[in-house]
Amino acid sequence: MHDKALVVPHPISFVEEVQAPCDRKRSVVFAGRLTKQKGVDTLLRAARILKTESPEVLEHLKIRIVGEYVSGENPSGYGDCVTYTADALTDEDLERELRTSLFVVLPYERSGYAYVTPGTLYRALGCGTPVIVTALPSVNFVAAKNPLIGYVVNDARELARVIRAVATQPIDEYRTLLNNVATFARSRSVTATADVLRRLLPLGRGVGGSEDARGHAQLLRPREQWRKNFVEDSDD
Repeated sequence: MHDKALVVPHPISFVEEVQAPCDRKRSVVFAGRLTKQKGVDTLLRAARILKTESPEVLEHLKIRIVGEYVSGENPSGYGDCVTYTADALTDEDLERELRTSLFVVLPYERSGYAYVTPGTLYRALGCGTPVIVTALPSVNFVAAKNPLIGYVVNDARELARVIRAVATQPIDEYRTLLNNVATFARSRSVTATADVLRRLLPLGRGVGGSEDARGHAQLLRPREQWRKNFVEDSDD
């Protein structure tokens, strides 16, 4: 019996050509199908707060919503504080949106995503883009990571506060954030995840020490150094 659990992290497919700050749109983006559980209502409330209390923020940084409307509040009624494109996204469209914005906003509701990590979160990090995400148990690693890879919020007012802060974030600070995200995404590559699985499938061991088990172990052959960050706390 092992005295320590190994957590196999979700692998991230990282695009090595990360967009430079100057090549990104001056915007935070919510991209994908618009449903109530994905928290579009929270983002719209945050946008309304900014329009009412800090309208200058929206002159520096656009709040963009891109995707097919399904449920929840309809962004069409918020044209004075968000830019809405009501198009269904292809996989290529989604990746382009994630790569070219300053931040990806994921204000998902706890009722639907408390213990399910949103796939778009991993896609965004894989594109080298920092995230602003609801404080869900499934995304504790965003808040816990040092160095920083994104921001965690609890409600619309906190989301508005973070958007206000990043609207005037110094460029050097943002570049550091991009480097942090890239480092994190590389550490969760498919190859690195295979390293974890190798430890769980010792060479020549398995159900009856079968040839299949030995074959899998050969595929997951040892690397020179074990990535210590893959033995993580259970709150990730």
